[in-house]
Amino acid sequence: MTIEYGTIEEQIDLTERLVLHGKAARNILVHDGGVLVLHGRCKGNVIVEAVGEAYVYGTVEGNVANQDGHVEIYGTVQGTVQAVDQDTTIDDDATVEGEVI
Repeated sequence: MTIEYGTIEEQIDLTERLVLHGKAARNILVHDGGVLVLHGRCKGNVIVEAVGEAYVYGTVEGNVANQDGHVEIYGTVQGTVQAVDQDTTIDDDATVEGEVI
């Protein structure tokens, strides 16, 4: 498991567990076996592939796309949540500024 408090400038291709309290400047791709726990901010999109997991407590400035993974949103998504027929939970206290499709 990695815990990050700083800024990650490049795209993140995640295949292990990452707890991000800082900022991701680009997209985060959560691959098979990857787990994202976002307490900070992602300035791009979060894309969760099959068997990946994402738990959003912070802010995603772009979109969240669940592509057959597991997604739980407790924070803010400023874009769209793409979750058709997928394992996606949006908490009652979460904020999604775009559409849920």
